Amino acid sequence: MIGLNTENEEIAEGLVRFDIVFYVRMRDGLTQMIINVEAQKGIPTEYQILNRAIFYVSRLISSQKERDFENSAYDDIKRVYSIWVCLNMEENSLAHIHLTKERNMIFRWKRK
Repeated sequence: MIGLNTENEEIAEGLVRFDIVFYVRMRDGLTQMIINVEAQKGIPTEYQILNRAIFYVSRLISSQKERDFENSAYDDIKRVYSIWVCLNMEENSLAHIHLTKERNMIFRWKRK
């Protein structure tokens, strides 16, 4: 496990302060993933917490360019997992959000 800087500032995108960010190396010794843990005291009133979580994950992905991969080597992007511990939230507020690749099959046919 390797801890990362908890501040990320990108030109024209502003500063983000993460609570905890670290790399985890998998058992194969090669694969790494990035883990982010955020703690929230309550429900924010000026925005939806899910929108903030999506923004944080997006920043952790995009900031890998030229640090974890170079040029167009997008297959080298590390997986990012973000865990949010939110206190004083509404009942039944547990959510699991994930991006997945869908495989769509395209069928073409000729009309007789």
